[in-house]
Amino acid sequence: MQPYPVPVLPYLRTDT
Repeated sequence: MQPYPVPVLPYLRTDT
């Protein structure tokens, strides 16, 4: 029940 996916963005943004 998260308001927004914040902890899912940092480790999914590994496209560098």
